[in-house]
Order: sequence, then C-alpha cells, then structure tokens
Amino acid sequence: MKYIHVFTLFLLAVFHSSCAQNQTNPPQDTIKSSTANYSESQLKEADTSRVPRSQVRHIKQARNGDILISSFLGVFRYNGTSFTNLTSKISSPSFWDVLEDRKGNLWFATRDSGVYLLPSGQTNFQHFTTKQGLASDYGATHLYEDKAGNIWFGGGRYDGKSFQKFATKGTSQL
Repeated sequence: MKYIHVFTLFLLAVFHSSCAQNQTNPPQDTIKSSTANYSESQLKEADTSRVPRSQVRHIKQARNGDILISSFLGVFRYNGTSFTNLTSKISSPSFWDVLEDRKGNLWFATRDSGVYLLPSGQTNFQHFTTKQGLASDYGATHLYEDKAGNIWFGGGRYDGKSFQKFATKGTSQL
C-alpha cells in the first residue's frame, strides 16, 4: 500500500510519454491553392463555369488523383492547377453527388432530375429518370458502387442493364 503513490506516478509518466508523440516530418499537402490562377475580380464573380463557389455537397478523389466536387452550380474536376465544370452541358445545375465507378464512368446525382452518366472516354451524357426505371427523380442525392459493380441510388440500384427498385415490407414500391 505504501508503494501505491510511486506506482501511480510511474503509470502517469508512462502514459504521458506515450501520448505525447511528436511528428517531426508531417506529410505535405500536394494540392495548391487555386486562387493563384485567377485574378481578384474573377474570384469575386460567381463564374459557374470555372470555380465551384456555392453549396459544395460532396468531394471525392478520382482514380487519377483529381478531385471531383459536386455543388449547386455543377460538378467540377480539379486537376491540381485548374477547375473544369464537367456538367456545363446539362441544364439542371443542382448536383448532390458524384461517383467514378470501377470502369471509369462518372455518375452525377441530382435532387430533382434523376441521374446522369458520362461513360469513360465519351463526351455525351446518358440521362436516367423514372422513365428509364430509376426509383425516383427526387431521391438520387447519394451514389454508391457495391462489390459486384452495381450502382446504388437510394432505394434502387443499376446493374449495368436495368434498374431494380426496393421498398420496405408493407409499403408500395416507388
């Protein structure tokens, strides 16, 4: 019992030294500030074709290292030096999510006009709505690819050929 104080001090010293880790060489961020590429007047203007400036919803990294940004004004690709609006040809600018699938295709989810697909290496979009089998034009706010390569949109999925809708027991399918 008389050594309890010494033992407690020993444990405090061990825990203190193990928790106080110093990192002498932290990894450096390789992404450079984009403001160096634009004049002050360009940055003040909300140029929707060049810079995501409003309500960024999701940011993901593409397989090649580029950054994909879905925003209220479109989906942008940042390659380390400049931004490119990938969706400037689409009339519905309100995008919620972006996904690069394992084949290199880009998927764009909107809240109000379904889902868009830009096949790898192509420039023309495919547009999916309830007419093509999407569960809802209003529910495509998140995208996910499962291990089998199916693309999920809320209560439905796309297997590369057709859509399948899901509903909980006791409710009708959308």
